[in-house]
Order: sequence, then C-alpha cells, then structure tokens
Amino acid sequence: RGQKSYGFDVDQRLSEQLSVRFKHHHQTELNKTAADDKKSSSTLQATYDLSNKLMLTGELQHRDNRGESADNIALQGRYQFSDDASISITQQGAISGDGGSQTRLDVNKRVSDNLMIEGTVRDNECGLSYGVNGDYSLGEKLSLGAGLEQDSTGLVSARVGTGYMPNKDAIY
Repeated sequence: RGQKSYGFDVDQRLSEQLSVRFKHHHQTELNKTAADDKKSSSTLQATYDLSNKLMLTGELQHRDNRGESADNIALQGRYQFSDDASISITQQGAISGDGGSQTRLDVNKRVSDNLMIEGTVRDNECGLSYGVNGDYSLGEKLSLGAGLEQDSTGLVSARVGTGYMPNKDAIY
C-alpha cells in the first residue's frame, strides 16, 4: 500500500537539568485526498534530571488517526543504578479520545559491551502482559535483536530482527 510520510524529532537540552523534545509524524495514503486517509502524531516531552541517577519525564501526545483524535499524558520516573542498569516506571492515561490507561515497569541491564537485556511488565485495561528483549551489537553499525512477549490473554509473540546505524542520527 503506497503511503507518504514525513516528520521530525527535535531534542534540545535547555540547562544542566532540563531537556525538551518535540516529535511530529504525518502519514498519508498516496493518491488519496480525504481527511480520513491521514494519520499524525505530535509529542511534547520534558525531562528533568533530579540527580545524576534520577530523572523525571512528562509527556503530552496528540494523535489523529483518520479523523479520530486522542490526547494522552504520561509521567515517568527513571533510576539509573549504574552505567549498566536502570529501572523505570511509567503511568500513561488518556485525556480525551481512546487510549485508556497503562502502567509500565522496565528494567534494563547491559550484560556486556555488546549485549543489552530489557524486561517489561505492563498493566492496562486488557490485563497484565510481560516480555523480555535483547539486543546484541555486532559492531559499530550492525545489531541483532530478539524478543518474547506474552499478553493478557496468554498469546505469545516473538520478534527477531536486525538494526543498521549508518551514523549516530539514523537507525534502520
């Protein structure tokens, strides 16, 4: 299906403790002009470093999916135990439109210079789901990734993929 899309992602540190990020993405089906063929999302995020180990992030997001709008808010606390391990808890809720609420707990651990493992637990209106993901760096520009998740109905899904980073600003 032919689609055209564009977007941007601007991240700016305003001070030693405060950074802001603004992202926008817009997607339209080719050869269509109706408003219900367009999707877009805009996100404004602010992160405040309380210390070198503790960060708080707030986020507002507006989504328009083929004429259906939704606004969400999220708050996240992240604690960096060391250069190799962190934990974060996120609470997300809908301001308007669809979205419901979700609580998420993430634990990240760098096992070696090349291997990063992440565990996730989510609780939302559908129930509890959890998963584990791993990424292995094969060099400066290439990585392999795999993951396993189980949703609240017991359905298990797996993911295997590669990543290519030609420079510090792009990942495929």
